[in-house]
Amino acid sequence: MYNPYDADPYGGSDGGGHQIHVEYKRNNIFKRKKAGSATVNAGGAIIIIIFVVLCLTIFGLLSFTTAFADKKLADRTLKNVQDYYLADTAAEQTLAAIYNDIYDEIKSPSDWISYSPVMIAIAEKHGAETSESFLGDEFIAVSYQTQMNDVQALSSEILLFYNNGKLDYKITQWNIILTADFDYGYEEFDVWDGGFDFWE
Repeated sequence: MYNPYDADPYGGSDGGGHQIHVEYKRNNIFKRKKAGSATVNAGGAIIIIIFVVLCLTIFGLLSFTTAFADKKLADRTLKNVQDYYLADTAAEQTLAAIYNDIYDEIKSPSDWISYSPVMIAIAEKHGAETSESFLGDEFIAVSYQTQMNDVQALSSEILLFYNNGKLDYKITQWNIILTADFDYGYEEFDVWDGGFDFWE
C-alpha cells in the first residue's frame, strides 16, 4: 500500500530511499477578507445617507415655506377681520347718533316729511347723505360709508320711519365695497384678424 511517509514510496528494500516532505500552507483568504471588511459596501451606504439628508432638507424647506405662507395669510385675514369690525362699530355709532338726533328733533310723526331739511342737515352733520328719491310720506333713506382701509369701505343705507308712533329704522344695505380704482394694466395690441391684405 502506498504510504507517502515511507522512506521508499515504491517499497524498496534500501533504507536510503527518497523521502517526501509535505508542507501545509494555511489559506490566507479569510485574513484578506477580515482586513478589507471595513471598506466593503461603504459607498452604497454613503449614497443612501446623502439621499436621505437631501430629502429631509427639501421637505424641511417645503414645510417652512408652507408655514410662512399660512402665517402671512392668517395675518392678512386677521387684519381684514379687525378692520371690518372696527368699521362696523363706527357705522353702528353713526347710526345711533343719527337716530338719536332725529328722535330728539322730531317728537311727533305727524307731517314729519316737512322736517326733511332738518333730517338732511342731521345726516350731513354725521357724514351721511339722504336720497331725494327716497324722501316720502312714510320714510327717509340715509346712506353713508365707513372707511375700512385704503381700498375698502363699509357701505350702509338706512330707512328711517315711524312705526306705531315710534321712530324706527330698517337696514337695507350693510356690506363691503371697493373704494379704490385699480389699474389692471390693460393695453391695446394689434391682433391678426385672420385676413390677408395683399393690396396694402
